[in-house]
Amino acid sequence: MSQANNTALNALIRDGKALDGFEQFYADEISMQENSAPATVGKDANRVRELEFFGSIGKVNRFEQGLTAYEGDVAFSEWHLDVEFNNGFHMKTTQVSRRVWKDGKVVEERFYYSAG
Repeated sequence: MSQANNTALNALIRDGKALDGFEQFYADEISMQENSAPATVGKDANRVRELEFFGSIGKVNRFEQGLTAYEGDVAFSEWHLDVEFNNGFHMKTTQVSRRVWKDGKVVEERFYYSAG
């Protein structure tokens, strides 16, 4: 894993350009999973999922990166979120994303959080 790639991806996410980061750094065979829900596999299917998620956010009150750690080809990043969705749901949580990198691309990402 390239820590530089992970750092660049996190910077895009912090700057509100998560979809640009998705296009640049995620592999075609990407598997993404929310907590213990079934994984969504493939870049096309995950692109739809990402577009739906970001399109459902009405207001961002807080979106900050916390700590990041690396072990081999795996990166962990902590994110502090406070967002209001278009449907009125308000989510304030700390989320950890675990990314597995291969050949400079994310091949697996899982998000761990408690929504509330």
